[in-house]
Amino acid sequence: NITPATISSISGILAGSKVYDGLTGAALDTSAAVLAGKIGSDALTLSGTGTFDNKNAGTGKTVSISGLFLGGADAGNYILAGTTGSALADITAKALTITGVTTSNRVYDGTLNAALSGGTLSGLVGGETLGLSSLSGVFADKNVGTGKSVSLSGATLVDGTGLASNYTVSNPGALTADISKATISSVTNITANSKVYDANTKATINAGGATFNGMFSGDSLSFSATTATFADKNVGSGKTVAVSGIALAGTDAGNYNLTLSTGSGSGDITPKALTITGMSAVNKVYDGNTKATLSGGSISGLVGSETLGVTGLVATFDDKNAGTGKTVTASGSTLVNGGNGGLASNYTISNPSGLSANITPKALTVTGMTASNKVYDGLLDATLSGGSLSGLVSGETLLLSGATGVFSDKNAGSNKTIVVSGSSLADGTGLASNYTVSNPTTVKAGITQKALTVSGVLASDKTYDGNTKASLSGGTLNGLVGTETLGLSGLSGVFGDQNAGTGKSVIVSGATLIDGTGLASNYSVSNATGVTATIAQKALTVSGVSASNRVYDGTLEAVLSGGALSGLVGMETLNLNLANQT
Repeated sequence: NITPATISSISGILAGSKVYDGLTGAALDTSAAVLAGKIGSDALTLSGTGTFDNKNAGTGKTVSISGLFLGGADAGNYILAGTTGSALADITAKALTITGVTTSNRVYDGTLNAALSGGTLSGLVGGETLGLSSLSGVFADKNVGTGKSVSLSGATLVDGTGLASNYTVSNPGALTADISKATISSVTNITANSKVYDANTKATINAGGATFNGMFSGDSLSFSATTATFADKNVGSGKTVAVSGIALAGTDAGNYNLTLSTGSGSGDITPKALTITGMSAVNKVYDGNTKATLSGGSISGLVGSETLGVTGLVATFDDKNAGTGKTVTASGSTLVNGGNGGLASNYTISNPSGLSANITPKALTVTGMTASNKVYDGLLDATLSGGSLSGLVSGETLLLSGATGVFSDKNAGSNKTIVVSGSSLADGTGLASNYTVSNPTTVKAGITQKALTVSGVLASDKTYDGNTKASLSGGTLNGLVGTETLGLSGLSGVFGDQNAGTGKSVIVSGATLIDGTGLASNYSVSNATGVTATIAQKALTVSGVSASNRVYDGTLEAVLSGGALSGLVGMETLNLNLANQT
């Protein structure tokens, strides 16, 4: 006998994937099956039944194989060791479509959203049902238009009598609908651009700051207006602005209709800044304070013909001390209403800047300075004393030094002008640099003549001549200054009396000085003293004397008679006693 060979095992059977159909049957592919135990080129085929573990969609699902049997020309020569097996295969979800979906026209709302209605699932297996949710539509863009394309998306299946997981669904194709314009009821909170006072009510609008009542979030609108006016021309904050001729503009303007073309808003008119030009600071003499005086100046920047006044302007030097080109700071400028409608409240003004001026030192004088009288010494030097400063700023003191004086000339005289120079100031409680001092010009003093003496004057002895005249000779001036010389003239002398005597005092007078290399007027001279001389007796002769004859009497006596004196001075007479002559 030849008994059938055994196919001990089978491998390589494939189960075919399928689209969900509500059944568990699976198609088998045994064309590549490997039959262990088949001999050579024997012709064998293999058949069987495949069953998924359940009907639902899934991947790598187990397929049970059963009822395997052999076929083919050599099938009778073999028996199967087993008639079952397994394989893996997929059940893919069944694709459904949606029909009957519609969309509605709507008013612009700033979104892409489209309202959908209707919609039926087509392609369900048998009597299964499913739910449909999340289907939404969006316009191609948010803007107003007609016949606008609406794209559908988000279709989601929900379990019904069937399982949603066994199906897929595709979104319906594009629909069309219209978006009509939304309404802006009014434009509020309009802001006017701040402006500087210009004497008119015109306003310009800041379109970006307004509120568009009815505008949807995220939209961009602006607007234009034909007119915008402040309630009045004057400066103020949050002033009412009336706006008319409002028209929408901006990216989303085409999506809205504007109901009201007028509105109101607010804005600021800020004061116009004025300056003061042409003002200068006045130079001043040091006065111990920083106050400065301003002159000139006009307001620059006024609108039209308006005028204003300025008060309260004060100025100060950077410090009180003398100097040139010193900075002057102005402050306190305050505007007051003027003419032609000029209101101070519509303007501001800045204090003038860049000012400078000089504080010149204060001129002081010297009072109470005196010069000492002196005796002529041939020099101009004068000795000064005293002197106080006149003109100092209250409370300040300075020191005065360095003053020297010279006579206007060296010659003797009274009430002579003293030329003072070199007066200088030194800091005291005040600063010397804040002052100048002039040398005094009214100082006077005298130069008295220098007293000279005369020495070496001689009186000549003489014979009595009946007068006091004395003859003088010699004489030297003592006390002349330096190398100066003078002449001496006019000396005359007289004896104390006319009578003869020895060592008689001679009174000298008439000493007169004559210019030499020096001036006689610078000197005085005293007459020489202590001059003496002798007046010798004048010798007389006697004539015409006769002697009388006599009788001898034993004596030598003779009787004389007659006789006259010869040589008497002038009219002088003398008696001649001839008695007792021998």
